[in-house]
Amino acid sequence: LLPAPPAPRLAHRASNLLLMAVAISPQLEKIDALLKCPNPNLADIQPLITQLKIALTALPSLQPASPFTDASLKEVGLARRTYELAAVTAAYARDVEGFERNMAQAKNFYVDYRTLLPPSEMQPLLIGLNLMRLLSQSMLAEFHTEIELVPQELRNNENVSFAMRLETYLMEGSYSKIIASKMECPHESFTFFFDALKDTVRNEIADCAEKAYKSLDMTVVAKLLYLDSGMDAFIAERGWSTRGAEVVFGDGSSAGVSLERDLPSMELIRRTIGYARELERIV
Repeated sequence: LLPAPPAPRLAHRASNLLLMAVAISPQLEKIDALLKCPNPNLADIQPLITQLKIALTALPSLQPASPFTDASLKEVGLARRTYELAAVTAAYARDVEGFERNMAQAKNFYVDYRTLLPPSEMQPLLIGLNLMRLLSQSMLAEFHTEIELVPQELRNNENVSFAMRLETYLMEGSYSKIIASKMECPHESFTFFFDALKDTVRNEIADCAEKAYKSLDMTVVAKLLYLDSGMDAFIAERGWSTRGAEVVFGDGSSAGVSLERDLPSMELIRRTIGYARELERIV
């Protein structure tokens, strides 16, 4: 067996770790203050986030298979706060992948330490941002799964209820209510995901217009899509064309083929009948 390291060396290492944990708190407060400024300067915040994540790797409570003690709660709380601020920073930076990573890390602390740590004041904000992300990506099944995991006492929080209200408008097809809700965003960090949701809604409307009409007056299309500017870019992006003051969606010759390809009715009927026959055999 290897001899145990000298006690003074262990004491010195423990002292360094304690100092590191103490040094993390002021950095977190500094980042929090910077994020609360109008139009926060991400160039100042992101390097601080990186430094904090590196510092977390040295905390003993976050090491694999490390014993959990009462002193560990402070370190775990610091780690939760770090990932929460990192997720909000990613939302400001319009970094979807970065937000997903940091949100996943923060959720681990919400679930695994929910009976040990006091509730986080940032949890409702992060839940609301994550719900907005799912809406903007048309991940409605995942949205409803996440809603089921939200504690009942947080559902009335403005950050969470705002996202739930937008999902209701989306299901109703009340797109105008979604567009008009931008001024109701409960936090500045919602802006990116709200703009992404607006683009999703705009493309849904465009898909319907293509199926329903061969052409429409350009002013009507602009009103339907809630476009005050950028009409030419959107037309080019969708592969549409213009004819005078009209927007031409297509010549109509491929609409039926596309619809038939998207909805294979006979195949669905055959499968349904097959399922019914199998159920009869089971009964």
